[in-house]
Amino acid sequence: MDREEISERHLIIRRAMIKYACEFLGRAPKTAKDYTESMERYLPRFMEKNMGIYVYSIYDILDLEQLQNIYDKIKNNDEWMQYNKRSHGSTFTSGLKCYIQFIQSDYYPKTKQEAL
Repeated sequence: MDREEISERHLIIRRAMIKYACEFLGRAPKTAKDYTESMERYLPRFMEKNMGIYVYSIYDILDLEQLQNIYDKIKNNDEWMQYNKRSHGSTFTSGLKCYIQFIQSDYYPKTKQEAL
């Protein structure tokens, strides 16, 4: 499956994250959409190429420590931060920060299994 395609589960998460970013964090709808687009399309490729982390979608990572580690690695690497700022308007780091907060919130849509 191409990373440009997105599963129904990922669509549910995307909508909930946009809602969280707008309602809870006070982000503009376009900014929230930019976060999700960058994280869905570009961040997995960046992680694969630069960090050796292979994941279909960032939404498949729910481990807070792993997400924080990815965030810290980008933030602490001058070359990666320049790429993040120049090519993606800092949406990697901003999106990751938002996602980390989002999955800990009541906005995150839990599956029936996760709710147990």
